[in-house]
Amino acid sequence: MEQLRRFASVPLASRYYREALEHMGDMRRAYRSGILDKRFIERIMLAVTQVNGCKMCSYAHTRMALESGMSAQEIRCMLSGEFADVPDSQQKAILYAEHYAQTEGTLHRRAPQCSLRAMEGNRLSLSLPSYGSL
Repeated sequence: MEQLRRFASVPLASRYYREALEHMGDMRRAYRSGILDKRFIERIMLAVTQVNGCKMCSYAHTRMALESGMSAQEIRCMLSGEFADVPDSQQKAILYAEHYAQTEGTLHRRAPQCSLRAMEGNRLSLSLPSYGSL
């Protein structure tokens, strides 16, 4: 029961789903443009899952991560909060996702701002300033 309570209350889970749906178009464009690939998406999901501790999420995202080509060792590291093997270009996004989950969406004022923004027409780029000191 402890694990399920850690995941979210009904209002918190509803907010996460609502926010995900609000940004689905951005995610699709980023995926189509190649900024996000299946492994990158699953790394983000695993970083959040290791904070939430939800067994059902852990099972589902482990399975999807394996299907995306991630190794069992990398998945174990992600689920234990070790992100050393994450590609440098994805590190800040993973840390942002982890921080977002840890604070239940109430970001520290000095947390990195993570956004997908349009560049050169339909081309998207991921903008991730550094953390600085919290």
